[in-house]
Amino acid sequence: MSSNGWMDEKLTHEWLQTVCGGLSFGRRLLVWDSFRCHIQDRVKKEVARLKTDMAVIPGGCTGLIQAPDVSWNKSFKAAYREQYEQWMSEGEKEYTRGGNMKAPTKLLVASWVKKAWEPLSTEIITESFKSCAISNSIDNYKNDKITVIKEDRILFSKRDELVQKLEELTINNGMDDKSENPHELDFEQDELNQIVILDDENLCEEVQDDPYKCTT
Repeated sequence: MSSNGWMDEKLTHEWLQTVCGGLSFGRRLLVWDSFRCHIQDRVKKEVARLKTDMAVIPGGCTGLIQAPDVSWNKSFKAAYREQYEQWMSEGEKEYTRGGNMKAPTKLLVASWVKKAWEPLSTEIITESFKSCAISNSIDNYKNDKITVIKEDRILFSKRDELVQKLEELTINNGMDDKSENPHELDFEQDELNQIVILDDENLCEEVQDDPYKCTT
């Protein structure tokens, strides 16, 4: 479990070994974004050891070709946030002797994730891969499912419109020309990642300018 709500190299290795590594003995395709811990050499070697081919989505393109972002991630995160906000306004909380509110327990957060995931059917998940041309057959069958090549979508735009749409998408995903390492950022690591899950002895203090700021 991350202590700050963000994925890192150690957790990536654990996920590869315990989740991805236990799914199948056949060769697989792993599609993920260019977040730093996904593209480090040690991670690449572990992916290769697991007989897995890795496809990295370029920075700024997750909203176009990453299955969760294109299809169901928004509704999942909205359902998760709704439960968090309900807990903040109505839920039972614990406080430290200094009066600081403790973070929600890991068990409670896991229950929020489970409840937010339940409405997502197998069909929705399956179709999300097809909409990004990940699991489609190579004979172009059902290419009409691919989101970015539909007539009203971005690839059918004129050049100036395409540039404008890409700029808007980049800004909406929290990226601009002033970003230090744009190719390494994971645009879906938004403010929800700041709902930090800490050990019981660590404290989460609510402050006016940052409601998720945590102290130890």
